[in-house]
Amino acid sequence: MIEKENEKITTYKEYPYLVYTRVSTDRDEQKDSLSNQVDICRYWLEQHNFEWNERSILQDESKSGTMFLERTAMQLVLKKARNREINMVVFKSIHRLARDLKDALEIKEVLLGHGVRVVTIEEGYDSELEGKNDMKFEMFSMFAAQYPKTQSVSISAALAAKVRRGDHIGKVPYGYERVDQKLVIKEDEAKVIRQIFNWYNEGKYGMKSITNKLNEQIEGGTLPSPRNGGQWQLTSVQRILRNPTFCGDFILNQFTSIKVDGKKKQIRNPKSKWVIFEDHHPAIVSKKAFEQANNKEVLNKKTKITPWNELEDY
Repeated sequence: MIEKENEKITTYKEYPYLVYTRVSTDRDEQKDSLSNQVDICRYWLEQHNFEWNERSILQDESKSGTMFLERTAMQLVLKKARNREINMVVFKSIHRLARDLKDALEIKEVLLGHGVRVVTIEEGYDSELEGKNDMKFEMFSMFAAQYPKTQSVSISAALAAKVRRGDHIGKVPYGYERVDQKLVIKEDEAKVIRQIFNWYNEGKYGMKSITNKLNEQIEGGTLPSPRNGGQWQLTSVQRILRNPTFCGDFILNQFTSIKVDGKKKQIRNPKSKWVIFEDHHPAIVSKKAFEQANNKEVLNKKTKITPWNELEDY
């Protein structure tokens, strides 16, 4: 059903619509706040003779526009479209709909394919008026998709500047604490790191044996537990031996987040893309000890080391 000029649609059931809003983080600017998006959409609806209904609002809070499958409200919008429960979806802008070109086009195709009218207010896009001409939607979707990439470059440059000043970014690794944005050795944890390297480099113990010895000393009260409590795991020992943080180096751009099937996945960049800051902070072990632990001859005699992820806890 389409509203007629000067005729107000008085009930939600006569023309069931949804208002979709989204913010990526709680730090989003005021112009993109959820309440602001709702107000803009409500004004458009009332100006076009629709009766406002609070039940029409669906919100994704703290959800990135690039992560399609993680947006539960958007998935509900598409479900309602497939079930023929709605006739229209209103967005403040294509930026709120999606910030990935493929996702934006897929959302639009699902909605239009099930007879749902799509309106994005800032761009002036209304599928009912555009007909088969989708160039406007595609162009604005391309601009929306480019925004996160441009933003990522700016953020990376800012982070690199902080690291050059000696500041630490990211999760604080085991063995350290952060004081005035700088890494400072936390001695009770640092002695565990040194013990792991000493045992491994002596050649008497493999990583599995080291893990067992650590847990024995925890039970004996001579070593602290991992930060997450409980016992040491083999993977934790592996990551410590691979982590150049402990010899005073910091590697920027070691990992990249990519999207696979609508979900985030972290991959390791090739070494050619790494930016290494040597002697960035106080070292817990010497570079000689770190290199010895990561020597190919030593590694070939030990249990195979799984890829280290700096974002995981020990």
